[in-house]
Amino acid sequence: MSNTKIQDLFEKALLEEEFTPNRVRPKRRRIDPAADKESFEQSLDNDTDPADFETEGFKEGASPEDLTAKIVGTLKGKVDRIEEMVSELNGTSSEGGSLNSYLASIDKADSVGSELSGKLRPVITKATIAIRTVQENLNAIIGASPALERKIAALTG
Repeated sequence: MSNTKIQDLFEKALLEEEFTPNRVRPKRRRIDPAADKESFEQSLDNDTDPADFETEGFKEGASPEDLTAKIVGTLKGKVDRIEEMVSELNGTSSEGGSLNSYLASIDKADSVGSELSGKLRPVITKATIAIRTVQENLNAIIGASPALERKIAALTG
């Protein structure tokens, strides 16, 4: 089969798929917690405890604002802890400097710790970059709290 024939068949298939008028998005079904919980429990292996999974979702009666405030508050606490960790690893910690700066101070040509320090410092720097990425993503979630609140309202309402 020639390339042009294959290309023609491919384009035809794409066009037919794209313009099929009977393509209708299915309606969202109303969630029945009792039926869903039963289905979930039946789908587990015999030795799996259903209590090991979070299945309750948001508590009835909790406002989207309260839920959002709780989520954002928890995330801000995590971001603060990450900042402390980064400072200890690679920052300018006020109490004796960071681990990286300490390793740099023992990295002398005649020092026993020279080789170890030279191997650890790049690893610490990479770990710090990865941790900072997590921190930035958490800050993005915190910054999107109005959208989070709307999503929670849609799920609880």
